Amino acid sequence: MIYEFKISNHLSFKEEQVFHFKPSSEKTLSEYHIHEPKSNNKVLKTAMIYGANASGKTNLLKAIDSLQTYTTQAITKKEAEDWYFPFRYDKERRSKPTRYEISFFIKNEKFSYILEIIDTIIFHEKLTAYYSTQPSIIYERKYNKQKDNYTIETGTKIKFSKFLIEVIKIATNKYSTILSAVSKINAPKILDEVYDWFDNIEVNERDDFSLMSNDYFYDLFNENKEAKEFVLSMLRKIDFNIVNFHFQKTNDKYEPYKLIFQHKLDGSDEIITFEEHEESEGTLGAFALFSNFVDILSEDANIIIIDEIENSLHPELVNFFINSFLSYTKNEPYQLIFTTHNISLLDEDFVRKDSVWFTEKKEDASTELFSLTDFDIKEELILSKAYKQGKFGAIPNISTIF
Repeated sequence: MIYEFKISNHLSFKEEQVFHFKPSSEKTLSEYHIHEPKSNNKVLKTAMIYGANASGKTNLLKAIDSLQTYTTQAITKKEAEDWYFPFRYDKERRSKPTRYEISFFIKNEKFSYILEIIDTIIFHEKLTAYYSTQPSIIYERKYNKQKDNYTIETGTKIKFSKFLIEVIKIATNKYSTILSAVSKINAPKILDEVYDWFDNIEVNERDDFSLMSNDYFYDLFNENKEAKEFVLSMLRKIDFNIVNFHFQKTNDKYEPYKLIFQHKLDGSDEIITFEEHEESEGTLGAFALFSNFVDILSEDANIIIIDEIENSLHPELVNFFINSFLSYTKNEPYQLIFTTHNISLLDEDFVRKDSVWFTEKKEDASTELFSLTDFDIKEELILSKAYKQGKFGAIPNISTIF
């Protein structure tokens, strides 16, 4: 579970911004919203992010996505240019590090990971564990620009042989992290666990949120009947006429399978089929949304991240999805992070104030990230009305045409 994420000099994030999952004293549905992986260490399970268009909501998700890529993929020099996004409205930022810092829990152990990049080159990488109240360094890697090489220091809790350190140096380059090389080396078990934790973050950006006609999901739904039945049960709650779905093989090498829905005619046992292009955007959006649960049911994901969760969906369907997530993951270490423009969601009784975040574009085009709990909220305040009135900021500044 993510406990805290810090980002600076990345896309619209100029100065360091902090995104955290530390619960307030609020008691709303704590048994559903809060997980306690370690004694006296409580973590929120949801975060919803509001803000005007181009304010930086999606960039926050992209920052997490970028960190996941650096920790799970061996980046080449050419690829590094595609993943390096410093704040571009300030030329001086090019020579300063893009910095990611994330603290997280794996089961009941807390870890911290720091990654700093300057001009596509990894300058600093550090993994720390908190086996007690004091931090224990697992490894720290630093780049020496003058010598054009790296030094790797390790702690005393986890043993790294001299041979392993040399293997790590061979398996990595100036653009790839030690974690990304874990699959290629005989690494200590803890590195495998940290790698798996990052790999199990499911990021769904707006442009790739459609999961239809995907051979991966074809394999998954055919191999995991429980997952298919779960998605079907959710779809039936939305459209009582849907009785089944399957993937049909095609001759298209780029889309080897197409999605087919089966509907039952009212008042009869006759079944009719619809291809995905014949289905409504709402049905397809619901299929994509609830398919995220497939990874949780199969334990292939621990964090689901969704950009604009309401895309083509009715607000009540979004509410149903969030409630389903909270219900199915009760007492489990899963998290749901999403951006939204659905203001009515603020007034739902299942939403906690400490789960609400805002992004606002500043005069220098940078993003400021802040929590609803930063404000003094009176109990009787209608949050959606207050937000529309601009009491929290993070809304478009549009003048009237009349």
